Amino acid sequence: MEEKRIYEVATLGELLWKISMYIRYGYVRYALRTIPEGKDPSRIAKKLLLHYDCTYNRDIRKQRLRQGKANVVLLCFGHQFLLLATNGEHPEFEKIESLQFSENPLQFSGYSIGVKQGKPYVQMTSRRFRGIKKTLTWMAVHDHNRVTRYMKEISPFSFKGVSDQRWKLIQMVNKKRKKAGLPRIRWSDISPMLTKH
Repeated sequence: MEEKRIYEVATLGELLWKISMYIRYGYVRYALRTIPEGKDPSRIAKKLLLHYDCTYNRDIRKQRLRQGKANVVLLCFGHQFLLLATNGEHPEFEKIESLQFSENPLQFSGYSIGVKQGKPYVQMTSRRFRGIKKTLTWMAVHDHNRVTRYMKEISPFSFKGVSDQRWKLIQMVNKKRKKAGLPRIRWSDISPMLTKH
């Protein structure tokens, strides 16, 4: 069995975590593309690695940064690939349309990955959050088990941004439940393994 390559990502959670990690290390620009159906993702990945001179060697990356050059890394998730770049000169990366995480958070599979107070910040997209909030607005005064079951299934991730959103939702729900004379939903009810921060 072929060993997993460093740029290959198997799950959404792993992808979000890796993007966050790279943002911490100065990869502030990104370009997201889709590999057309019928094309071999591994063959495309090899071409991209060569074309953008991607390296995962720490010493080479440090040397390039000292020279004012940008580093580019590749992440592949199914038929989607993401190029991440640091600041600096990179003729090939500069030819493609790219965005800054700080100005245009990456929207991917219901999540938004950007920068908040200089740090990577992962949360549910505004659209998804509004949809969940709307559902919970009418569901809040339903059976305790039904509400907690729904809230547990909102997201499996414990990124700070997602946890902050959960906290806002639980506060909204409990406000409505209090008015209706119903027992409150506790943080531990919806996600025993997660903490607020």
